[in-house]
Amino acid sequence: MEYKLSINNSLHPQFDNELNMIWPENAVYSKESLNCYFKQLTKNIPVDDKLSEWKLHITIFLGGIFNSKSILIIKRGVVYPAQKIKEITIHITLPTREEAFWGISERTRFNEYIKDYKKHSHVLPVDYQKFESLTEYIQESTKTALAFIFRKGIAINGQKIKKYKADFANSAVL
Repeated sequence: MEYKLSINNSLHPQFDNELNMIWPENAVYSKESLNCYFKQLTKNIPVDDKLSEWKLHITIFLGGIFNSKSILIIKRGVVYPAQKIKEITIHITLPTREEAFWGISERTRFNEYIKDYKKHSHVLPVDYQKFESLTEYIQESTKTALAFIFRKGIAINGQKIKKYKADFANSAVL
């Protein structure tokens, strides 16, 4: 089984003085650190031989749902059986400055308003006051969401991919 982690920004861009589009949030977290965590997390997960050619893609969208104060993990994901790919989507909502002093400055940059998101998602509540910076919030929220997915388990082609409690207890990642 092959694992892939992607992190994208779902906020509208800001513009600098030369009218170039920029996403300042992309500069505050370490993709390398999160990819390293992801590799450690997915290492040694028992996988049935039937899934050896499958790929699990997890995509994280920063920006998320305006005013939700939560991490959303879409329950079912998308499956491409011909390509043997399963995709899982995570939305990490970023707070505005009104919610946390280190939050996003402009509320107009949010572009997602999903109706009934609680019905189709696992909702992990977030207390913004527990974090000192946007960097810490993004890093820790990503780790929390990824750990949740592998604790809960992922069904692929009738098989379950899951990291068990003992695996987390012996792991340096949690």
